[in-house]
Amino acid sequence: MARLRSFRGDFYEGTLVILDIERSTPDETYYSGVLLNENNDPVFEWVHAEDPRIVHGHESHMYVSPYLKELGGRVGLGTKLRNILEQEPLPTKTR
Repeated sequence: MARLRSFRGDFYEGTLVILDIERSTPDETYYSGVLLNENNDPVFEWVHAEDPRIVHGHESHMYVSPYLKELGGRVGLGTKLRNILEQEPLPTKTR
């Protein structure tokens, strides 16, 4: 079963949330994700598996909670990230 993972870091603002199912090309691995920031609209994006926000961020599930209501709770956010994973094309350029 997929789960949401969230990351925060001192070198960027907001909370990065990913669905922990990867999607890969022969050379790259990505997760569907969203950057949540209380001052901006959610930014849904493909997140590279070696993105510094994941590699150097601090994982915590508690940081996501203030944003969940507007996104339909964990189920709503998970559904949106699953739709990206299943329907959106992967980036064509490498990092």
